[in-house]
Amino acid sequence: MEKEIVISQRGGKRDGAGRKNKASEIALAEKMDLVAPCDQVLTALYTKVLEGDVGAIKLWLNYRLGMPVQRVEQETKVDINSFNIKDVIDFNDTSKLEV
Repeated sequence: MEKEIVISQRGGKRDGAGRKNKASEIALAEKMDLVAPCDQVLTALYTKVLEGDVGAIKLWLNYRLGMPVQRVEQETKVDINSFNIKDVIDFNDTSKLEV
């Protein structure tokens, strides 16, 4: 009895997948500039910063200084010497080997 392989509709190569090419990004930037030139947007953002808008301040600082380094607290207590590999893997058990 053969298993039927089901291919998911997500992932892989398909129309519209992946990052857009540079030409698409440039075209979008040009359309945005027609609606509101970059200088006007930055002036409006800076006005919000001066008003004390927290979201505007965060956005301004993220673009000006970059995102702060995010730390991940790791609480793993296992190291290379805390266990014996032979306790985890039974090298003599050949019943799980497939040919």
